Amino acid sequence: MIAPAKKIEDSGSLPRLSPHNVEAERQLLGAILMNNETFFRVSDFLEPAHFFVEQHKVVYEKSSQLIRAGKVASAITLKSFYPADYTIGDLPVTTYLLRLTSEATTIITPRTTAGRSTILPCAGT
Repeated sequence: MIAPAKKIEDSGSLPRLSPHNVEAERQLLGAILMNNETFFRVSDFLEPAHFFVEQHKVVYEKSSQLIRAGKVASAITLKSFYPADYTIGDLPVTTYLLRLTSEATTIITPRTTAGRSTILPCAGT
């Protein structure tokens, strides 16, 4: 005999988090900062709100503004948008932005990475 299913009660006290992949966020942002053409491979579906980490939203938004204005978005150009003593996590902003570039995905596959990531609602590659 099969036991009846128990009702799952909504705890209400715990907020639900969207699926996220912080490593994929860093890799994609690094790829964009390394080669701004990468931005155009994901910009048709990727929005700042799709990032889980708040500072990644800001980095993507600032990069987007620069690239759409025909300027270069890099770790060096982005650092000028932050105060000199600004930190992300426990790192100075310049160090954090440079670390993003060191964690970049290959330039050939950013859309594939984004499509597999749980941070992005993607239609595929």
